This record gives sequence, structure tokens and C-alpha cells, in this order.
Amino acid sequence: MSRQEPLEAAAVWLAQACADFDAAAVITELAPHVACFQAQQAAEKATQALYVAQGVDFRFTHSVFDLVATAQDVFPTLERFKDQAATLDDYYVGTRYPLAGLLATTPPSSRYSPQLAAGAVEMARGILEECQRLYGELVQKDAQSGQPDPQKPGAS
Repeated sequence: MSRQEPLEAAAVWLAQACADFDAAAVITELAPHVACFQAQQAAEKATQALYVAQGVDFRFTHSVFDLVATAQDVFPTLERFKDQAATLDDYYVGTRYPLAGLLATTPPSSRYSPQLAAGAVEMARGILEECQRLYGELVQKDAQSGQPDPQKPGAS
């Protein structure tokens, strides 16, 4: 049984995660608050891609931490990203709304530095690259499952 459809759908999720990541990387100096948010989005979508690739229904959430914590049951290597995921979760709301976050007396555009944004981009990079690696393993496994077993009679 081929998992081609879930793998193709997951490729779309990963493509968007990469686009979000690229946007974050480009705007760290210009709009650090937006870069932090885009980094969070990249990590979120990359992790969601693994659920899609497995054909597993998942609760739509914007919590990278929750996604990583649940996915680590199937993909144990994600466990090492829990701290980064928790940090990225802080950038989902606080980067966009003036009344969110610890420094609610200032707008998000003045609360986030280029250095903080660069750190967010690096955290997202780690999660994205690991999700891409794991996705590649799933694609390879799927391709191998479609190959005839040379040990079976009648296999060519």
C-alpha cells in the first residue's frame, strides 16, 4: 500500500514551512517581530508535515511544543527540540498584538531585536531541517516498500 498521497500533501506543508523560514531569514533586521513570528510558523508547519506524511489526523494547534511533544512518540529525535519549540511558541501571539507579552506597554515592533529574531530563525532552522530529514526517510521507506522482494519467487 503506497502512502504517496499523504507524502505529496506533506511536501506541500514542507514547501510552505520553507517559504515561511526564508521570509523569516530575510527580514530579521528589517522587522524582527515578523521574523520571530515567521520562524514560529516555519517550525509549526514543518512539524505538522510529519503528521500529514503519516496520514495521521492531528488537532490543529499553533503550539510547536505540543506538536513536537506528541510527534516524538513516532519520531524520537524531535525530543531534543522541545525547549526551542517552547520558545518559538512565545512568538505566535506576542509578536503580533500590542497587548500580548510581558512588555505590553510597547508595540511588538519595538519589543523584538534583530538578535532575538536571528535566534528564532536558528531554532526554526533546526526543527525544519530535522523534519525534512525525517520526511526524506519516510519517502525512502515508501519507495523501498514498492520494490519487489528479490527473495520472493516471481520477483523481477
